[in-house]
Amino acid sequence: TNVLLNLYRYQAGTRDELLNVLDQLSDRIWIPHHVALEFQRNRLKVIAEQNKRFSEVRRTLEKARSSLISDLENLQLHKRHSRINPEPLLSGFQKLTDDFLADLDRLQETQQKLSAPDPLKQRIEAIFDGRVGTPPSDQSVLDELYKQAEARFKIKIPPGYQDSDKDKDEPDEHIHGGVVYKRTTGDFI
Repeated sequence: TNVLLNLYRYQAGTRDELLNVLDQLSDRIWIPHHVALEFQRNRLKVIAEQNKRFSEVRRTLEKARSSLISDLENLQLHKRHSRINPEPLLSGFQKLTDDFLADLDRLQETQQKLSAPDPLKQRIEAIFDGRVGTPPSDQSVLDELYKQAEARFKIKIPPGYQDSDKDKDEPDEHIHGGVVYKRTTGDFI
C-alpha cells in the first residue's frame, strides 16, 4: 500500500521511473485485495497531506525570514559596528524567498487537488487492472483472521502487531462491500 501511496509523495522523476518499472512488470504483478482497498481509502489523505505541505513550507520560510531580521536587528549593527552591513544579506534573502515563494505558487497550481480528476490513480488502476486478489467472501473469513491477529499481537508476532497504536485518532473499523475491516489488522490481513 505504501509503495502505491508514495507515488503521490515522490518527486516526478522518481514517480515516473517507478511507474515505468510497474508497467514493465505488469504481466507478472499482483496485489492483494486489502492493499488495493487501503490504497483507495488512504489516497485522498495523502493528497491532502501533500497539499498541506505548501502552507507548512511557507510558514517555515516566513519564520526563518522573521528570525533573521529580528536577530540582526537585535545586534544593532547600524549603531554598534562600523563595518558590518546586514542590508545586502537581508535584501538577498528577501529576493531568494520571493523567488522561491513564486515557484512554490506555480507548483501548488499543478498539485493534485482532492476534487479534481486524478490521472495518477487512473494509471495505477490501469496497471493493476485484473491483478488484484479477491475480496473476502464474507465477514466470517475476516472475523477468523481477526482472532488469529489478536492472538499473534498479544505475543508480538509480526506482521502488524506494532500497528495497534498507529493512528489512534482514526476509527479502527470501516465497511466495504458489506464487510467490516479493522485498520489495526491491515498488515496481518
